[in-house]
Amino acid sequence: SQQLLPTKAMVLVSPRWSALLALVLWGSWPNLVKMGEDSWRRMFGFWALGSVVTLCGAACLSEMSLAPLLVLRSVAALYCGASGAIAAVALMLLLEALESVGLASACPVGLGVEMAIGTPALYLIDPSGGVSWLCVGVVCALIAVVANAASKSRIETAVEKTLAVVLAESVVVDEEARPLVPRPRTSRGLGLAAASGLLFAAWPLVEAVLVPDVVGLPEFVVAFAAGFVLATSVALPCLAAPKRPTTCDAAGLGFAAGSVWALGAFLALQAGQELGNAVALSITRCAPLVSATYGVLLWDEVTDSAPVSAKFLLVVTFVFYLAAVAAFYRSGE
Repeated sequence: SQQLLPTKAMVLVSPRWSALLALVLWGSWPNLVKMGEDSWRRMFGFWALGSVVTLCGAACLSEMSLAPLLVLRSVAALYCGASGAIAAVALMLLLEALESVGLASACPVGLGVEMAIGTPALYLIDPSGGVSWLCVGVVCALIAVVANAASKSRIETAVEKTLAVVLAESVVVDEEARPLVPRPRTSRGLGLAAASGLLFAAWPLVEAVLVPDVVGLPEFVVAFAAGFVLATSVALPCLAAPKRPTTCDAAGLGFAAGSVWALGAFLALQAGQELGNAVALSITRCAPLVSATYGVLLWDEVTDSAPVSAKFLLVVTFVFYLAAVAAFYRSGE
């Protein structure tokens, strides 16, 4: 059989800047989904298309040729493609969890599982970076996750109480005639979030094992993209998507979100070639730092009427995420 020789990708951005840019990109894609104001099921097909175009484009650009596409003829493509399939399922589970139990519950569970399992596992495979600073970074990130969840929970509780008061003052409701409101499927949503975190922790492990000993990063990325779109094309039709057609806005935003996520993934993996996967991906996993910034500046999630405790916890979130990023960078020196 034909032996596929691994190649070294041309570094498009310096490793430290790659990890930081990946952090920003992974913290930005949820805003595109939120702007779509549509079910993720109608957007995800275009997400997969954007991811494939971006990943293959980045791989070929880093090689300045179409040579990475030849990986699809090798046996190694099966393993790389499996990593992409895992990532696609992880994203679908996370988006379903967000729709089921909301951001404040799903993200802490998913990210907590991903950080707690993914970082140590990557370090065991590729022991690059200082383990002490890596542990400090993981602890700081987990504290930030908990603080962010508590802050969002307090804000949501305050909003619900305000709405309840407004409804009570404006409408007289007959208690016997009040319809039963179904409880949110909390256990299901949290289970989906935990499963997504486990899969998010798993897919980079395949890359850590294969690159660069078996395949180069560009070849891995191309096969990863193929597995991603194949898993999407199989899984998405099995889900009960709403019947109305996808709007042009939702399609465009889905494509953009997929492109942003995919470029962030490529830059994180590229940074991992120099900093170590445990360091680079741990930096990128601090993406909620960026998401929280968008929430404050773009979506006005924290208003003047928000509880003081929520504002304090949000400050704690920023401080500990920044401390985590600094610790991870120090680990990579």
